[in-house]
Amino acid sequence: GLPPHTAGVRLLELAYRVIAPKGWEARITRADWPAVAAMPWVMMPEHSNSQQMLVEAFEQRGLDLPQKLIEADQASVITDLVASGVGLSLVREEIALAGRDEGRWVLWEPARLKTALWFIYPANRSQDALIQALLKVLGEVWDLDAAPVPSARPAGSSQQQASHSQA
Repeated sequence: GLPPHTAGVRLLELAYRVIAPKGWEARITRADWPAVAAMPWVMMPEHSNSQQMLVEAFEQRGLDLPQKLIEADQASVITDLVASGVGLSLVREEIALAGRDEGRWVLWEPARLKTALWFIYPANRSQDALIQALLKVLGEVWDLDAAPVPSARPAGSSQQQASHSQA
């Protein structure tokens, strides 16, 4: 769930896709999860949202996390490494689809992992004028109609602070 003693507002659902070097299309077309787990990966740092999604996806299937060949913390570096043939990676769906359409890489179709972008804040500050003003603005900007959620989140989704979103 959300960290203890926090509350939050879910802003947006995000989907992530697995991308692979264009030359690996035949290799991944019929690949299953164990086969993909055995391939080299370009990954985000250990505590990033996408890394946590990968850990959960592989654990749910009884698999160890794939071998990390390279770690990078910027989406552009990761996508350049995949495009140059280094390995697989997990990236936001809009980036994955755009690169596929441009012929930079291919998608491994079986994986579409979902998460949510959250704005979280200390629960004991819920009535602060500043928090209330921020929630009002977020509601207008993000067209939200949901009430803040105290120290909880939907089962099976990862949280991520709005101010620390990774592209």
